[in-house]
Amino acid sequence: MRIIFTDHAKKRMEERKISQDMVADCIMHPTRVIAEGEKIRHFQKSLNGIILAAVRNC
Repeated sequence: MRIIFTDHAKKRMEERKISQDMVADCIMHPTRVIAEGEKIRHFQKSLNGIILAAVRNC
């Protein structure tokens, strides 16, 4: 699966010290997935006591 990071996402990841590998792992191996309509998915993953969240829009 190809993941494209928007400039907005890259900026937020840098501010929060979240790597692209962490986001990819969240999307590929989520703890929870929430559907919002047909195209939007919210992925959540528990990492060291925190919840990492990523949104996919396709």
